[in-house]
Amino acid sequence: MEYAIHKLTFSEGRAYRYQVVDREGEVRYLAEPTGLFLPTPTRQITLFDADHQPLARLEPLATSPWRWTRTYALLLEGETESNVAIEERWTLVDRLLLRLPTYTLRVGAYTYTAHGKRYGEALYELFEPQGTERELPEGVDLPVEEEEPQPRKVGEILHPPVGPNYLILVEADPLRQAPLALAAFVVLVDLHLHG
Repeated sequence: MEYAIHKLTFSEGRAYRYQVVDREGEVRYLAEPTGLFLPTPTRQITLFDADHQPLARLEPLATSPWRWTRTYALLLEGETESNVAIEERWTLVDRLLLRLPTYTLRVGAYTYTAHGKRYGEALYELFEPQGTERELPEGVDLPVEEEEPQPRKVGEILHPPVGPNYLILVEADPLRQAPLALAAFVVLVDLHLHG
């Protein structure tokens, strides 16, 4: 699955809308950071379809300002419980070295981690966590390994030098079926980068 995200900005560079475009060039979703204009600004994001009908909203859950972990829930329109959560984690070293935070995406029963790099085209890489069981075809055995297995890369968020602002490339089926969660994640990352 591949989606491109185009950022529309005010003259001072602050984003007011994001367009999520599919491979054929059609606008599928719109995302707007609606929490920035509240009396106490938050990173609330509202997601719309191409006709500007509300589909979902990403809401930050209440946390202590001293915690270095923030959790966001993606609530579909008309629902009160979410099966998608995005967790943003910082460490002291991340803050000192100006590293990007690590994210955990929970989509239903599946959990993925996202590790970012501030420089280069690959902004974030999505991995299955270690210890995740994969289904193998019958008769195929995994070799016995002495070391810990490396997590499997299942997608990435690119920040290309030309063209769209971001590209979402994923190969894991649960992520392919959650384009709203991926769009909300990319908007959240962009709000952090330009906040």
